[in-house]
Amino acid sequence: MSRQSELAQLGRVFDTGPLSNRNLIINGAMTVAQRGTSVTEINNSDDGYQTTDRWKVIGTGTSGKVNMSQESDAPDGFEKSTKFACHTADTSILAGDAWRVETHLEAQDLRHLNYGVGSTTAKKVTLSFWVKSNLTGTWAVGLYMDSTTGGDTTKKENSQSYTINAANTWEYKTLTFSPNTLTNMNSTDNDHGLRVWFHMVAGSDFTSGTADTWGASANRAIGHNVNLLSSTSNNWYFTGVQLEVGDTATPFEHRSYGDELARCQRYTFIISGAGYTPKTSGAYQRFPMHGNGTDTALWYPDFPVTMRADPSLITSNFTSSTVEVYNYSTGNTAGFTSVALAECGKTSEQVTFTLRSASDVASGHIVTWRWNNSPAAYIGFDAEL
Repeated sequence: MSRQSELAQLGRVFDTGPLSNRNLIINGAMTVAQRGTSVTEINNSDDGYQTTDRWKVIGTGTSGKVNMSQESDAPDGFEKSTKFACHTADTSILAGDAWRVETHLEAQDLRHLNYGVGSTTAKKVTLSFWVKSNLTGTWAVGLYMDSTTGGDTTKKENSQSYTINAANTWEYKTLTFSPNTLTNMNSTDNDHGLRVWFHMVAGSDFTSGTADTWGASANRAIGHNVNLLSSTSNNWYFTGVQLEVGDTATPFEHRSYGDELARCQRYTFIISGAGYTPKTSGAYQRFPMHGNGTDTALWYPDFPVTMRADPSLITSNFTSSTVEVYNYSTGNTAGFTSVALAECGKTSEQVTFTLRSASDVASGHIVTWRWNNSPAAYIGFDAEL
């Protein structure tokens, strides 16, 4: 895109909307990956957030498996992308089979779109992104609008197709979507508003509708005719995802890493063992707790930002081999058998460590937990949509 074209596009946006905060997508440049940078053999029972923040992988029906990773392969102007690769092939895709990656947007961040039954001021949105794959052909991307009540609640899905023309080449795509004036958006502010779906596999149940039309599941993946799972040699990358008001795709709105991380931490806050100074250095990081009597110690983490909702506790490889509990009052280390959420809120939590024996801690003891040699482990708090 030429500089003249970019300036012309920004000029059009200036007439109808803001120059900053245009992008409704969080982590569209794929820079934040709190949980880790790669997961292998994701199957259709592993739905959820795996690596790159705010991007959720969903599988239905198929026996195929995928790998998901944050990569440094990216188009000019970007540092990171997210890659999906076929780990286990499935060449027989049934009508209801699907694989997709999606991001969820809060309803309160979308009120200005004016979606709703009979709206005369509802706004179009334009989705732009960079994509690369070894598979040329027609792929689908779509929107799903969560609704509580009002209007025809079966008409919540809208998709369009795009073409990957050249194998293993970054290509830029833009698509404009009509507003939904047939049903009402979710009335709960911090609940689901819109989901943006990128499809990698789509059975015939989802491909036979009409493009850019709000309807039922047949409109989910219009025209999609490729199968990422057809060979273990297949891959698909994307980055630079932007969703903005209007019918014009403007240059990608780059935000600082700190800004993007803070936005992600509204949904997930992860404390990772990877990268922390090992305990053998004498300068390791400690997380203070206090003894609660019997065999428990309490930890009170504060969150860096207010979370979307009261979160749940999540851990990965968080065990007595990766984490050490140290009792300053006795000078002894202690193993633990479990961690659990005791009380929760949107700004802080109370987490209970159950130690291996009652003799490890007493009420009022000063206790810490610390990472043992920078393990590939984490403990975190999840308020994802």
